[in-house]
Amino acid sequence: MPRSGRDRLRFIVAPTSGDSRTELQHLISLGASESRTDDDSGTILVDPDGNEFVLKRSEQL
Repeated sequence: MPRSGRDRLRFIVAPTSGDSRTELQHLISLGASESRTDDDSGTILVDPDGNEFVLKRSEQL
């Protein structure tokens, strides 16, 4: 069941290959959903349980 409140922790995922587009597609194939893009953080995703996490853009590494 998706959460309705705010998450206490937010995980930040940094792609090891340096290619955030490939990592984004990989995370979506594993069940994540793209929530929105934050100019400061990167792409905000939601896991199947409704928890948010951030995928850093390649240029932010």
